[in-house]
Amino acid sequence: MKNKTISIILILSIIIISFLLLNKFNSKKTSDLAVKDNNNIVATETNDSLKSNEQDLSKTNTKSEEVGDKKITKQKPIEQTVIGKSVSGKDIVAYRFGTGPDKLLFIGGVHGGYSVGTVDLSYKTIEYLTENLTNIPKNLTVTVIPALNQDGLKKTTGIEGRFNANNVDLNRNFDCNWSATSKWRDKTVSGGSKEFSEPEAAALRDFVLSYQPKAAVVWFAAEGKVYPASCGEDYGEETLNLTKIFAEASGYKTGDTFNAYDITGDMVDWMTDEGITAISVLLSEHNKPEWNKNKAGIEAVINYYSNKSAN
Repeated sequence: MKNKTISIILILSIIIISFLLLNKFNSKKTSDLAVKDNNNIVATETNDSLKSNEQDLSKTNTKSEEVGDKKITKQKPIEQTVIGKSVSGKDIVAYRFGTGPDKLLFIGGVHGGYSVGTVDLSYKTIEYLTENLTNIPKNLTVTVIPALNQDGLKKTTGIEGRFNANNVDLNRNFDCNWSATSKWRDKTVSGGSKEFSEPEAAALRDFVLSYQPKAAVVWFAAEGKVYPASCGEDYGEETLNLTKIFAEASGYKTGDTFNAYDITGDMVDWMTDEGITAISVLLSEHNKPEWNKNKAGIEAVINYYSNKSAN
């Protein structure tokens, strides 16, 4: 009887000790798992934070933009303003430099990816002005609109990129001899349902009338000439002066009147009808910015209006 009692006590002791050891092991395992889970949570939150920061950095430090098959350098200017949106809702941005009362305006990308060289040229102009802010005369404000036809930028095959998302040629949508159907080479193109029916053209109209530039240079492609503008009247003396100044500095030829085919609803002609001195600069090629030529032209225009104000 005594031996039987001892055996029972030993068995119970072993069971109790095993139970205590098992509880201790499970407690440690649970603790370890909790730590592991907490570490995973912290790691996940850290990665999410890094990704968020990287996205923010990507947004704030972006210095290039894909336009068709080209990567175009962009620099932050002194001021940038969204002047409107394209048919598909893309921002149309104006980049402004200087604070003087006399205003100059440069415009590219009217025909989107079809004349992608004018977009590239516009961004090079923005970069140049950013790096040379101190060289902008105090009497001048210079604004660049690099890509008016945002919806046509990704289309660089054939003539698709020339038109906006409504298949309208923006340079046929302005209020100068406007027509619903117009010409481009031997093709009939749409001028829109009415003057300024397209949001891009309306945005530029509103900006120009508010900004009131002394002079405007609009880049197109491709012929390698500089043309004065007029909405059915004789060319003004200042328009002829601006044409000559840009042409002589850049090395482009001067065109008297564009007569390869009839153009209606032209942007630059509309500007002159609003009393703004304006010219069309047609690059020699569609895909190249021809920077050295145009840099010389830009500098000549800035110098001319700086000296004109001083006199």
